[in-house]
Amino acid sequence: MKSIHNLYQYTIVVAFIGLGLNSFAYTAGIKVMMEAGLFIKVILASLTIYFTLRLRDENGGYFSFQEAFRTIFIIGICYGVGEAIFTFVLYNFIDPDLFAKIQERLIWQLEEVLQNSNSETQVAYFNQIINLLKKTRFQYEIWLLGIDVLSKILKYAFYALFLGRILKKDNPNPLA
Repeated sequence: MKSIHNLYQYTIVVAFIGLGLNSFAYTAGIKVMMEAGLFIKVILASLTIYFTLRLRDENGGYFSFQEAFRTIFIIGICYGVGEAIFTFVLYNFIDPDLFAKIQERLIWQLEEVLQNSNSETQVAYFNQIINLLKKTRFQYEIWLLGIDVLSKILKYAFYALFLGRILKKDNPNPLA
């Protein structure tokens, strides 16, 4: 790949945009934070695809599967590790009560659904979930950070395999 320097620049841009969006979602409140996850992932996936296509264009319009995979994987891993560290710091140092706030929000949402439920089975199921949530004390410990990073590596590897296959464009004249 000819434009490795640009890959690093694009990686930093995606990572900072992702962390900025997560920070904004946190400062906007629990409701926004809980509902913004999919929106943030769509934005970051779009940016990753956009920057991969830009790198492919900078590379003469061609990208092998290996180059596409590497590009997507590096961007994803850098953001994923940054997000895991941000989450660890957020839950342990910035706002240690955040899990309790999220827990309260989940219980409230489940109770709202429970009020609209007319099946005895659903009512019993939701009551079990609510009771379990009320008893559970969540903590984001250091070993969970390791599991979070490992799961992100696996997730972005599959993501890179899938998108790398789609975004690759082999050079019809490889000797040129």
